[in-house]
Amino acid sequence: MVSSIPSVQSLTGGFWMQIQQQLAQRNVEQAEQQATTLRAKVQGAQAIAERARENARSLQIEANQAQGEASQARGFGCQQGAWRRSGTIERPA
Repeated sequence: MVSSIPSVQSLTGGFWMQIQQQLAQRNVEQAEQQATTLRAKVQGAQAIAERARENARSLQIEANQAQGEASQARGFGCQQGAWRRSGTIERPA
């Protein structure tokens, strides 16, 4: 009977080691799955950010164009007023 105790302990120790290895493997697999999910989210966020940057550039171009048109309109209005004040009927070429 005394000789059977170490073999039982050896079986129990081996069983626990196997359980720990399985748990560690499961943790690794879960971490890999989380990493894959996070990479997909990052790619999605990067795509959204790129679209936002493109939209911002487009809006900046439109704003600059509108500002230029407004400046031209103000300049044209000033010229038109000067023509009226001077009594000139024809617009200069």
